[in-house]
Amino acid sequence: MTGGSNSLDVERLKADIHQEEQIKQSLEQSCHELTNTAVELEKRLKLIDEESNEWKTRFENQEEINRHLHRQIALLEKRIENAREELKTAKTRATKIDTNEISKESLSEIEGEKRSLLSQLRDYEWRLEQENKAYHKANEERKTLTNEITDIR
Repeated sequence: MTGGSNSLDVERLKADIHQEEQIKQSLEQSCHELTNTAVELEKRLKLIDEESNEWKTRFENQEEINRHLHRQIALLEKRIENAREELKTAKTRATKIDTNEISKESLSEIEGEKRSLLSQLRDYEWRLEQENKAYHKANEERKTLTNEITDIR
């Protein structure tokens, strides 16, 4: 029975070797699939990083635009205030002048100055209104982009 026993041992060893080869092949396939998955995940991560940088750049640009609009609004408000002061000064000067001493030329000059100041005031108010609209539109866009960035994360 030693010959039969050896034969059984050899068959069992062959079966074990065959089973080990199948396990090895299965493990190699799993390793290959995991490697492919890791490569895909790295590609996705790179794309997400690139998108994040794009959104970050957009956000920073929008913040810079907002700061610029704030400065313009402040400047226009100051100009409006100056125009109002000039108008008050012109009105005060006009009321202090003795109407008997005013020539028609002086009167038309003062009226022209008044029209000019009123026109300048309306122009500044219109520009301020336009800047204000642009600011609010930019601010809404900033909020939308911020929400999109938050949703992506």
